[in-house]
Amino acid sequence: MQHFLTLALAGLGLLAAVGSASAGGAGSANAETHRQELVAARQAWSQAIAAGDLPRIFSFWTDDVVIYPVDEAPVRGIAAVREYVAHNRRDLGIAPRSKALEIVASEAGDFGYVVGTYEWIDAKGVASRPGRYVTLWRPDAEGRWKCYLEIHSPRPDDGGEGP
Repeated sequence: MQHFLTLALAGLGLLAAVGSASAGGAGSANAETHRQELVAARQAWSQAIAAGDLPRIFSFWTDDVVIYPVDEAPVRGIAAVREYVAHNRRDLGIAPRSKALEIVASEAGDFGYVVGTYEWIDAKGVASRPGRYVTLWRPDAEGRWKCYLEIHSPRPDDGGEGP
């Protein structure tokens, strides 16, 4: 999985570089505008997660979303994601807490990604299973940023940045 995450990050860097280069100098203002929109969407999603607002949480994923959890099969589609999230909260009593380290949007505003760290928090507030994540985002027909791919990778307890 670590190799997969490395390849995913390399691909994202290439896509971001191509998007920046293709728009030229005038596009950087566009990219920053799109990035700020993505930052706002990511913050609203994080607030919904912290509040346990499941309907709001689900509203930030596309219908065709795919999540690659650590040591589990991929979770494909919003219906499966709803069950996965509900199972984590209801049956396991855990919820994620995350910190975005990098947020990038393309010049055209049709693609963005977030790289960060996460940990699982239990009902007593105890953190466990630290990891890294990459989320890929695109705007829907109304222009709202939505996550369509989420990749998790374990993070060794190396004293690195955590949420």
